[in-house]
Amino acid sequence: MQKLITIILKDINYADTKKNRDLIESIVSERTNNIEYVWDKIPSLIQKISSLKGFLGISNSKQSIKIGFDRKSVSKEINDEFHSIVDYWSKKYKISLAYDWEKETYYIN
Repeated sequence: MQKLITIILKDINYADTKKNRDLIESIVSERTNNIEYVWDKIPSLIQKISSLKGFLGISNSKQSIKIGFDRKSVSKEINDEFHSIVDYWSKKYKISLAYDWEKETYYIN
């Protein structure tokens, strides 16, 4: 599991600190049934959303990895494209996401 935690921290551009490792470990431990499958598909999502100011990160409000974007500095077209990409990605790989309408943020279930 330590190797996976290292990969996740690197992929989401988080420092490899004890605090971050503990956060990721607690998230991963709740999702051991499919986290490796999910994480194998993450690079394709990161590649597509990064040009739209999209990112993956550790959620402060949920025990999850979040998928978000800087919605204040993008046009409606980019906003729509971001949501379309995330929706397509989750359906293609059958990855369950929760969506918070207020924060316009997805959470990997």
